[in-house]
Order: sequence, then C-alpha cells, then structure tokens
Amino acid sequence: MSAGTANAASSKSDTAIGTANTALNTANDAKTTAQGIDGKAQSALDTAAGAVTTANGAVATANGIDAKASSALTQAGNAVTTANAASTKADNAVSTANSVSGTATDAKTTAAAAKATADAASAAVATAVQKGGDTMTGPLTLKQTSGAYSPQVYFNANGYAPFIRANNAAGQGGSIEIVNGAGSMVNVQIYDSGSVNVRGGLYIGGDIIVTGQLYAKQRIHLFRDGIYGEMGIRSTDGSYMYLRGREGNGGMQLVNNAYNAVVVDVNDGGDIVAGSITSRGNIFLPGHVTSGNGNGTLAEDGNTLGGAWNNRGGSAAGGYDALNSNKADRYANCVYNSGLIELGGCNVGGNNTSDCGNPYVLVGLRTQAGTNNVWPRAIYLRNN
Repeated sequence: MSAGTANAASSKSDTAIGTANTALNTANDAKTTAQGIDGKAQSALDTAAGAVTTANGAVATANGIDAKASSALTQAGNAVTTANAASTKADNAVSTANSVSGTATDAKTTAAAAKATADAASAAVATAVQKGGDTMTGPLTLKQTSGAYSPQVYFNANGYAPFIRANNAAGQGGSIEIVNGAGSMVNVQIYDSGSVNVRGGLYIGGDIIVTGQLYAKQRIHLFRDGIYGEMGIRSTDGSYMYLRGREGNGGMQLVNNAYNAVVVDVNDGGDIVAGSITSRGNIFLPGHVTSGNGNGTLAEDGNTLGGAWNNRGGSAAGGYDALNSNKADRYANCVYNSGLIELGGCNVGGNNTSDCGNPYVLVGLRTQAGTNNVWPRAIYLRNN
C-alpha cells in the first residue's frame, strides 16, 4: 500500500470518529434533557397531584420524549458501533500505515544502499580509464605472471593492428618489441641495455650522436637531396676535414676546415689532384708521372720528356728523351770516346807524380830503354 492510500484511510477514520463523537454528544444531551424533564414531571406530580390530566399529558409528552431518547440512544449505540468499526478500520489503517512506513523505511534503506553503491560506482568510474578516450595521471601496468611475453597494447587503424609488448625470454635480457600488423615479425626491439634492433630501414630526420663504435655490414651511403653526400671528420683541436662527393661523374673531394678549398680531388677514374704528397714508403705507379702542368713527364718505362731532361739531348719534338737512351746498359763495358792521349813522363827513380785527371782513364804506360822514365797513357770513355 502506498503512503497516499494510507493517508486517505487515516483521513476517513478521523471523519468516522468525529461523526461518532457528535452522535454520542447528541445522545448525552438528550439524556440530560430527559432527566431534566423527568425531574420536572416528578415535581409536577408531587406539586399538582390533581393535575392528572396535565400530568398525563406530561407523561405522554415524557413518553414521547422517552421514545425519542430511546431512539437517540439506539442511534448513539449505532454511532458507537460505527465508531468502533471506524476505530477498527482506523487501527487497521494505522497498522497498514505502519506496515507501509516499515516498507518505506526498508525502501529508504535500500535506496540509501543503492545510492552508496551508485556513489562508489561513480567514484570508480571517475578514476577509471574510459574506452572512448581519457587522460591518465598515474602508471598503468599490463602484467603477465607466466610465459615470456606481457599482454599486448594494440593500435588499430582501420584493420591494421600492430602491437607493443615486453619480452622476457631466457637469454634475451628483456626488451620492448614493436610487432608488425600481421603479428609475425618484430620490427623494432629495444633491449634493457639500450641496444636497438630494427628489421628494416631506419630514417632519421635529425642528428645522430654515437658515443661508441659504429659497425656496418653493408655499404654506408651518404647523400642529400639535390647535393652531394658529406661527412665531417673532427680533429682533436676541434677543426674538421670534410669528405664529400663531387658535383658530378663520381669521385670524391676533401675540403679544408675553413670550407673554402678542395685540397684533394679524386675523379671516378681514380685520377688525383692534390697538394704536396709525402710518402713514408714506396710509391708504385702503373702509369707515367707528369709535372709542371705537363712540361715534364716520367714515363712508365723510365723515359723522360720535357724540362731539364731535354738538356740531355732530347726534345719534345723528337719524342721522349731518355735518361737511359743511348747510354750503356747496366754492367755493360764502356767504349773509348777519344784517341790515345799520352801524358807527361815521370822518372820513377825519384819522388815524382804524374796525375791522370778527370775525365781521363789510364789505359797504359810507355817506357824508354836505358832510362827510368815512364809516360802514362789515357783516353776518354763514354757510357754507350
């Protein structure tokens, strides 16, 4: 039963009680009136015994009044009965109301519990990560208590769904892995030590700073869009030498620290243009050496052309003059380059000297019979 129904029943009960009280008051008033009349009648009998007719009339009147009083009493009894019934109904209504109140109290208690649950749920929702997007201010842990891999974090872009996971397999040292959309290959693996493995190419738009060794199992390509690739090599004093490609046709260049001069240029054929070259060992050249912008040439067979070498008898018009051309070969015998020349005599019996100066070569002696004189004999030699 609702609280409204209970209130309506209580109101009706109060109305019935009011009606019964009114009827009871009427009956009491009638009784009082009857008692007053009866007293008067008795007084009238005592006072005027002779007034029988009047008394009889009074009796009749009294009887009528008594009848009315009896009727009123009956009605009062009925009112009492109605009042009792109303009281019973009121008690029932009160009981029902109490029951309703208890039910309402229970409902209130249940509602309070539901509100507490709702408040707790609301508080939990307030601190939960929403599926539609949210901001976290604390750590989020994805934990797996068995196996080598942690739970995955997936990124789904219209069906393409790579994921990230932790790998704690034996011997791996622990790593974070980025797995491809097919879930078949690890594209990037970052180890706990800081080492990184990348399955494919690695494109970096900024600087790379390497504090350790750099190893490459394949070629290292240095290039820039629209211009040659370049590498700066730093000296201990902070200066640089730059190694770069050329404007075209292959080759490479070394550029000075001020970056205003190419100090070494090597074309695609291997030709080198450089400043002074100092070698601490042998230099082996399969071709010729040209000096003085082409004025002097040392050929691969040892022949020479140009410059001071022409003073040996050759000329550019005559082709290569040779340091070895028209010269005696190594270990060859020298031939005469003059006739026999006899020098002044020398007496061998005393302290005398007879020199054969440069470029003479002593080839013999001449003596004279009966004397101690000797004449040195010499010639010029040439090497071929």
